[in-house]
Amino acid sequence: MRRNRQSPLFKRPLEYPKSRHGAAKQSPVFLCNPGNCTSYTSTNYILAGFVALGAAGGETADWSALDQSQIFPKPVGAKYQHCTFADKGQLNKSLTIAGASGGIFRHTRVASQDASILGWTCGNLISPASAAAEFFYDLLLAKRIIPGDMVDAMQDWRPLSVGWAKGQIQYGTGLMIQQTSWNATYPPVLGSWGSYVGHGGDTYGFLSESGILPQFNASFSAIANQADAGFCSRGVGLLTSPLAEL
Repeated sequence: MRRNRQSPLFKRPLEYPKSRHGAAKQSPVFLCNPGNCTSYTSTNYILAGFVALGAAGGETADWSALDQSQIFPKPVGAKYQHCTFADKGQLNKSLTIAGASGGIFRHTRVASQDASILGWTCGNLISPASAAAEFFYDLLLAKRIIPGDMVDAMQDWRPLSVGWAKGQIQYGTGLMIQQTSWNATYPPVLGSWGSYVGHGGDTYGFLSESGILPQFNASFSAIANQADAGFCSRGVGLLTSPLAEL
């Protein structure tokens, strides 16, 4: 199974972690006693999704087209009708910008890639920047989407001590304290200039920084697209602090 390509070999969710292809290699090799170090791995989230679906009786379910919009409570979900949860097939069916990257990935075209992530169809939300900012507000500040204790658990921060971004990021569960200031100190401290809670992304020509600034009761989303010929980005940023919540 290649990155961003859905493989016909895996028809059901538990076939992926059961196979020998489910292992991910990390460099340097991840060797430490449980609880003694912290490392970043997106593969673990994918595997956890497969296992959770299988444990919930998803072995025979149509896992390749899960309705992710079901996560929204009805009063909240109505606000996100204009968002698209991509499942499989080419991204250009939903994207309004093709997406291209300069540098070493100059010939990579995002639009022609499959919408699935390693064959797993959870994870790709296509939306305007304003909707992304509103989603982070509802999720992390208003706590309208999942229970508050789960949101709190996602923010149990630990500095990464092994592998990618060692010492550069404090990581929770699918959330980071990330630092965008050139004059920052690391690991980042929440509330310092340039820090935010969320998850950044800069892949194949797309730049997306989305999250919250808890001290301002505000959420934001900045989305840009990289030019084919270089590293000049163009895009839109949004900062929102709903007055009703202040």
